[in-house]
Amino acid sequence: MLRTRIAGIATATGPPTITFLITAQQAGKVTVRVTTKNFTIDARGVGKRARAGRGHEHFVMDHGKYDRPKYSGANGRVARRLGVAGRYSGSVDNTVTYRGLPKGRHSVTVLLVRNTHARYPNAGAQKTLTFTVK
Repeated sequence: MLRTRIAGIATATGPPTITFLITAQQAGKVTVRVTTKNFTIDARGVGKRARAGRGHEHFVMDHGKYDRPKYSGANGRVARRLGVAGRYSGSVDNTVTYRGLPKGRHSVTVLLVRNTHARYPNAGAQKTLTFTVK
């Protein structure tokens, strides 16, 4: 299994921040997982009013090219239903698994967003990781 990761430092309190971003490759799948600080997943609140420190995540693989059901599975099906397929794959469990990515370099960006899908404006609420599919 090949793993690529980025770790960061977060304060005890403050704005929502991505503290850890990792990819794991196994059997033609790439799983992207994120760990956060000062952020709570609010699966029931998606699409509703914004609440401080709550929301969900948008995973963007190669500028959205692979954020479709064929590649990101259930997350891509939700994206299609929301009309954002090809832009991002949403997540309410800190992870998205991509299948069928071609060999070579890829880049995934994860954004912490409010229930309304608006991005948190602080720099730590967005991280990008570049990795290679072998």
